[in-house]
Amino acid sequence: MTAELNAATAAASPWEQAILSIDGKQVEWGAELVLRRGEINYVKVTAPPAIARAINLGLVEGGGLNIFARPDFGDWVEPVDGQFTWKIIPDAGKSGRITLVFLSREVVEAWEHRSLVISRKLADEVDVKIDGFEVPAQGSIWFYRDKARTVTLTPKSGSPWPRLPVTLTCDVYDGLDVANVVSAPAFDSEQNTYSWEVTGNTKSGRFWLKLADKGMTTPIDLVTSKLISSNLADEADLFIDEKAVPPIGIDFYHREPRIVSLRPKYNSPIARFPVALKRSIIEGLKPEDLRSEPPFDGFQTDHRWTVTGVSGGGTFRLSLAGESMTHELDAPNCRVRSEQSSLRFYYANASQYAPLPPEVVNQPVGSWNRVDLKLMHADGSSIAGAPVTIYRPEKEPVSGRTDVNGVMLGFPDYQYTTPGARTFEAVATLPSGEVRVTYLINVQP
Repeated sequence: MTAELNAATAAASPWEQAILSIDGKQVEWGAELVLRRGEINYVKVTAPPAIARAINLGLVEGGGLNIFARPDFGDWVEPVDGQFTWKIIPDAGKSGRITLVFLSREVVEAWEHRSLVISRKLADEVDVKIDGFEVPAQGSIWFYRDKARTVTLTPKSGSPWPRLPVTLTCDVYDGLDVANVVSAPAFDSEQNTYSWEVTGNTKSGRFWLKLADKGMTTPIDLVTSKLISSNLADEADLFIDEKAVPPIGIDFYHREPRIVSLRPKYNSPIARFPVALKRSIIEGLKPEDLRSEPPFDGFQTDHRWTVTGVSGGGTFRLSLAGESMTHELDAPNCRVRSEQSSLRFYYANASQYAPLPPEVVNQPVGSWNRVDLKLMHADGSSIAGAPVTIYRPEKEPVSGRTDVNGVMLGFPDYQYTTPGARTFEAVATLPSGEVRVTYLINVQP
């Protein structure tokens, strides 16, 4: 009986003879109006004269929004060619619910409409989260192979978003195939659950996720997603002083820093991923005998550390650990030693070291001579790129840098036209301090 009464009441409404449209699209009887914020919304009513010879459009509930109408709310509007028209303009900055009412002198009943004011941009109306956390506006979203992450979409506080079907799409790049990123429910299908389980597999690379609402003009493009392995060794190699670490490891000398770095493998998107440098003492050392900048055990997105053996002697291991990864990247065992670097005067043409003091090199007056420099670690490995300056009596200082073999070439040949003893001095500047060497010559008549 109640259902029959409701149906009779609905059928009796005189406004069912009217047609309401917004921006040229007819609004079904009983449906909510959708007005776009920050835009002109063209509202049109077509009604027979028996229903309305003039219509008054009122805003009975504004929902805290700033909304303007032309003609103004409350004005009686005459039809033009049988149609009543308004321009409704909500402010751009806020969404919400409002109530509009159409009044006519010809009928007693008001035509009330519960209406939505929303943006055309989906991002203005909803929040996207992954595993319950908001997606950053910048940076990257990290996915591990074979580990699903949940993408969810929820209305923002106060948004009247009408929960229309949403489609999640995925574009793959940089080494990934379409099959390497899957979703449940499937990509490219309209869904009303607003939750997707996204999983990457097999390869590493970048992909982009996008959410599109059937009723929105502007979809949500998420920041770059990066698919990586949970084993850091699949993604990168550990280098010391820009070189692969040999199986026998590397010697670290007191106060002589070495650069530890992470180098991505081909097509790996591991750059800017949080990675920590760890050290394990194996024998003979205390934790304070090794120093790192940035410090050990802190996650860094700039994959470069300066490591120095400060004191003591013994064996240790360096490892790189990716945040939440299951496997670390280990270097071969390395050692801390107390020996220092050596800077020597050097005859590059002969591949021979010059004598050290107190030995003196005799040279005839007026002869042309040359000498170079070589900078080495105590284990015989070269130190490249170090600034070196040579000071020679009665000559201008000359500066340069060591090459990949630790040799500083390019000092000009020299000549002395007066006899006597002279002392050359060279200074190499290292992060640990200066290394000096002298060269004694005796210019003979």
